[in-house]
Amino acid sequence: MSLKMIRLQPEQDFDTPFDNACDGFNQRWWSDSTLVSTPFHQLEDDCWSFLDEGDEVARAVLSDVTINGDNYKGLRGTITVKDIAFFEVRQQYRRRGVGDKAAAMLRSHYRGQVLSAFPIDKVADSFWAAAGFTYYPRIDRADIRSSSHRRYDPLFLFGIKA
Repeated sequence: MSLKMIRLQPEQDFDTPFDNACDGFNQRWWSDSTLVSTPFHQLEDDCWSFLDEGDEVARAVLSDVTINGDNYKGLRGTITVKDIAFFEVRQQYRRRGVGDKAAAMLRSHYRGQVLSAFPIDKVADSFWAAAGFTYYPRIDRADIRSSSHRRYDPLFLFGIKA
């Protein structure tokens, strides 16, 4: 597999740069106008498509975020991160190492910056841990998956010296 990471540029804010007709992705994440417009602004954020021999096999959106580290065990103060707001491997390419390779490409591209991931379920927890990210539990033990503001979600970080 020869994976290529391509940065996508939307024509305007709140417009998805991803191909809505591409099957195998959670279309609600990538094309729902209310979801797309609420958590991120594509003109400010980094939208990535991962291609294998011309086929789109994975997608990612990264946002600049600050995290209050005081809410997590082992962290302190405000931490500026590149948050992996959305990350998905196309359904027919899952369990083939595509996600691992795409995550490695993101780590390499953002070398020197802290990356964060707020996983949505136990499968995602396992993925981010296997991808080299470290889990930081909340001090208040809150673990509300997919909270609207991610304030109470589990936190995984890569590239931080805690």
